[in-house]
Amino acid sequence: MEKTIPTLNLVKSRSTELTRKRYNRIAVFYDQMEWFIEKYIFGKWRRRLWNQIEVKKVLEIGGYLREKGLFTFIKANMIFIVPPLCITKDQIDEGLEIIEGALSISDQLVKV
Repeated sequence: MEKTIPTLNLVKSRSTELTRKRYNRIAVFYDQMEWFIEKYIFGKWRRRLWNQIEVKKVLEIGGYLREKGLFTFIKANMIFIVPPLCITKDQIDEGLEIIEGALSISDQLVKV
């Protein structure tokens, strides 16, 4: 009789299942450690940080970026820039110059 060699998919599924079991067994401990750190350390820090953020400044920078032609999403204190999938090197350079301008504006707003 010939021995059949397991296909790559079977090997992957076995190793994936083994990894999943190991993770599920240990994840509970990591969740407990993460909960403690979040509640007592990062939670307080995050509240203080959010109290210092002024949304008006973020909107001003987002307005500058859109005025210069960059497509952006703004959420809370974050600005997401979404470049097209087909882009030339010149367009990338132009976008980086606009971002540098926005960063200089943000530096001025923070110093004030």
